[in-house]
Amino acid sequence: MDASSWDAALDAWRPPAPPESAPAREAALQTALTDDADATGSPSFDRARRALTDGAAVLDVGCGAGRASVALAADAPGAALVGVDPSAALLEAFAARARGASVPVRTVLGSWPEAAARTPSADVVVCHHVLYYAASLVPFARALTDRARRRVVVEIPWEHPHAWMRPLRAALGEPDRPDPPTAPGAARVLRGLGLRVRIQEWTDDADPWCGRAGALARHVGDRLGSTDTDRVRALLDEYGLPPRGRRMATLWWPPP
Repeated sequence: MDASSWDAALDAWRPPAPPESAPAREAALQTALTDDADATGSPSFDRARRALTDGAAVLDVGCGAGRASVALAADAPGAALVGVDPSAALLEAFAARARGASVPVRTVLGSWPEAAARTPSADVVVCHHVLYYAASLVPFARALTDRARRRVVVEIPWEHPHAWMRPLRAALGEPDRPDPPTAPGAARVLRGLGLRVRIQEWTDDADPWCGRAGALARHVGDRLGSTDTDRVRALLDEYGLPPRGRRMATLWWPPP
């Protein structure tokens, strides 16, 4: 798969506009703001931590409330942290979480890669669960690489996070889509740029929707362009979805 094919597959899997209803956006924001979990113990955390020394700098692109990076920076004595995100509310939560962990922090409001010019370089650049929402893979990844002195670490699902909804699309009469973009496909594209990308597959057993059936139905309905959340909820029960235990990928590479 080349870069244009990966981007075309990504475009085919984008949710209908608007991507989320107002209640779903608010629910997602509140979930992110109140989520106090972190990535400690994951392969992504491990790959990033190995490249950090005391006093290093960490850059988190699409930082949200800091799940990917605050515990990481706190684990390296003297490390400083920079977060980039298009949400001012999430940046506030990110900064508060970092200060609570006694980590020096700076925030940059904006989308990537547009915000790259206003963002300092760091020893390690992390980016979790953002790549499938980038406008284009190559400029996004190049900007990550340009800001890294030692390593870039990207975490994404093994295949597009909406791929599991295919049976629901068929049941709702939606036209099928081409094969979704995948983490191995992204790795091949990036290796074509001369980057020494490595990839590790692993399983995330956490269930972010546990006890939140209504929120899940709204989330899926938004992605499928359906306002009939009762029908969506019934289909989720019928098909036993979403799957438990997500296939994940950690990709990492040094700058050239």
